[in-house]
Amino acid sequence: LHFCDEHHKKDPLLLSQLMVSQRITHTLLPPAFLRLMPYHDQYWLEALLVGGEACDEAVAWQWASLYKTFNAYGPTESTVCASISQVQPSRPITIGKPIDKTQMFIVSPDGQVLTKGLSGELVIAGEGLALGYLNNPALTLERFPANPFAPGRWYLTGDIARQTQDDEFIYLGRIDDQVSIKGFRIELGEVKQQLLACKGVAAAEVILQQSPQRQQNKLIAYVIAEKPVALNTADFIREIKLALKSRLPDYMIPAGFAVLDAFPTTVSGKIDKNALPAIDDLALQESFQAPSNEKEQILVDIYAQLLGIAADKI
Repeated sequence: LHFCDEHHKKDPLLLSQLMVSQRITHTLLPPAFLRLMPYHDQYWLEALLVGGEACDEAVAWQWASLYKTFNAYGPTESTVCASISQVQPSRPITIGKPIDKTQMFIVSPDGQVLTKGLSGELVIAGEGLALGYLNNPALTLERFPANPFAPGRWYLTGDIARQTQDDEFIYLGRIDDQVSIKGFRIELGEVKQQLLACKGVAAAEVILQQSPQRQQNKLIAYVIAEKPVALNTADFIREIKLALKSRLPDYMIPAGFAVLDAFPTTVSGKIDKNALPAIDDLALQESFQAPSNEKEQILVDIYAQLLGIAADKI
């Protein structure tokens, strides 16, 4: 068992050198940190576990092509790891199936267990649950309510997921990542998944840029290219937006885009969304397509009047 000091934890190059020199065979790393490590075949890895936050497919596939790689899921309240799956190159990544003596369910807001294929809050039950929060009985009761279907308790994770027909679970995001744009409820995780499916996108994050007037809240997307953008940045963003328009309704398409070399990270290696660079309103990549005929103009005028906004903002 090898311990690394703070210098290794903060420097991917130093950690990489340590893993090679000490012939590390098993390790657990956060996806954001793994992205920054040099990728080569000198490691002695027998099992690479990725966990702590959502795993980028492009990065995981790259490592899985040479090393046995696993995607692990689980909050601290379930003694860290509740489920796990092996990553297979070019196959969609899941968080797998529950480990032994652990159960996972998808529930609706009123606590009813949902059938396979429906998304809802992920709930964990079984022997691995923590006893609760120290000296905080109110929060313990809120997050560890009684299991309505079996003796004992279960834990409300606050994560959104769905169960596949093969009994595996797919992580979709956080409940608190559900936002409202122009009256529509949007899951940031769903937008992120569609971004990751766009050609040339290696990693993506989506945040809500809030405005004092809620109707002016906007989605902002940050992406990392799989390789240096062959086209200029504007053309790359334009291609992404065209791809999104074929998969998402207009209200789910981000208003602003930024192409980054790397995401800012916390000391634990997770993506620090609070440190993402701000995008000025002038840089928002919004487009307006004028009505092409008289009927479209009449419809635009009606909606503009009903919504109380300018026609070119519809």
